[in-house]
Formats: sequence, structure tokens, C-alpha cells
Amino acid sequence: LFYLLHQITRPAVAERIEGLDPEDLARCGETLDRLRATLATTAPARANVRESWLWVADMLRFAADFGLFVQAHGGFNRATLRARLETLIERCRVLWLDGHRVGGLADAMTHLERVGSRLA
Repeated sequence: LFYLLHQITRPAVAERIEGLDPEDLARCGETLDRLRATLATTAPARANVRESWLWVADMLRFAADFGLFVQAHGGFNRATLRARLETLIERCRVLWLDGHRVGGLADAMTHLERVGSRLA
């Protein structure tokens, strides 16, 4: 799912999303919801570790929903997905800076913002 979002501007990848089984994407989303609920109740040594894993679960859930949107399934609308993505981008920025990583933030955000261009 991350790969499909990362490479979304390439036509062949968009075709791959359209070729995914909508029922599989929906089941994936449901599985991610259960995983997220488990992650939310765990207590790792550092809070930012849990927040990072929750972000990953939320991003994967977004990817599954985005796939359903591209396929015109699931009743998702562009504005709602765009708002979710903007929240995910902001959370990623916070997590990135909280991890004291040097450099790379702009490049990481570019990949996520490219997905947003499909929702503009």
C-alpha cells in the first residue's frame, strides 16, 4: 500500500490500484482498524514509538481507503480524504522532528504531498 501511494503519479501504478480487489482493500482496512486499536493500548518504552506505529497504521488505512476512492468504491469523497491526508502529513512532520532526524523532512513530505495532488 505504501508503494502504491509513493508511486501514484506513475500511470502504471494507478492502473495497479484500479486492479486491486475492492473487497480485499476493505478487509485490509478492517484489519488495520483492529491493529490500530491494539497499538493504541500498548505502552512502549517511549511514547513517540507508539505514535510512530499509530501513524503507520493510519497511513496504511488511508492507503486502503484511497485505493477504494480511486476505484470509486467505499463512498469516500475527495475532500474527506484530502483532510485525512493533511492530518497525516502534519503528524508525520511532528514525529519526524520529535525523532531529531537531521535532514530529509522536505523529501519525505514531497512524497506525501504528491498523493494530495491526486485529491486536489
